[in-house]
Formats: sequence, structure tokens, C-alpha cells
Amino acid sequence: MFGFLKKLLGRTPKWPVRYREGIDWFNRKHFPKAQLAWEYLYRGSEGELRELYKALMQWAGGLRHIQNGNLDGGRQLLNGARDLLAKRGKRLGGLDLQQLRGGLEACSDELVEVEEGRKEHFSMAHVPALILR
Repeated sequence: MFGFLKKLLGRTPKWPVRYREGIDWFNRKHFPKAQLAWEYLYRGSEGELRELYKALMQWAGGLRHIQNGNLDGGRQLLNGARDLLAKRGKRLGGLDLQQLRGGLEACSDELVEVEEGRKEHFSMAHVPALILR
């Protein structure tokens, strides 16, 4: 699948296939598939990357709950992801953590507006794309 990249770059891409697949699924708003891709990596990781995978899984899981109408479950998972990312610096796993934290805050703020009745629906259009660099 990524042979063309290896040929183009002269090396294997830096990040695991499942990590990149999770990002792709997340960006396409297929949150259960993103969550599963990162869960596989989470189980075999440790340290900072393990916490990043956990935060990404919680974010995807929270958005899945919101899609299914479980706003309480969604809020709890978004808060958990936010707390995990708050402990980290500017970049991790090829991702801009400041951008991720901003995206999580935007999701959390919109969820509050829905819960308080100021908005009728949570818009997935406001979920930012994850950009791997």
C-alpha cells in the first residue's frame, strides 16, 4: 500500500500504518474505525505515545458517542482526551498538539452549546482534520 512512498522517499514512512489509517478514518469522520486503529497501537506502546494514542481514542470515542446521541458519554471522553493532551508539549507523534487542544476545546464548547439548548445539533463540520507532519 505504501510502497510508492518508500520508492518516492527512499525509505519506509516514519509512522505505523495503523496510526496513519486512524488519522485517515478520523478525518473522514469514521470515528469507530479510527478508535480501533489506535487501540491496536495503544496496547503495544508505552510512555508519551501511549498517552497520545489514548487521547486520540478518547476523542474519537467521544465523537462517536455524540454521533449516537450520548452527549454525557461524549463529554466525558472529550474531557479525558483534553486532560491527557494538556500534559504534553507542542508536538508529539507528528501532530501539532496545540492544534489538537484547540480542536478539542472547539468540540467541547459546541457540545456545551447543544446541552444548554443554544444550538440544536452538534456539527461534525467543526471537528478539525488531524495533519501528520
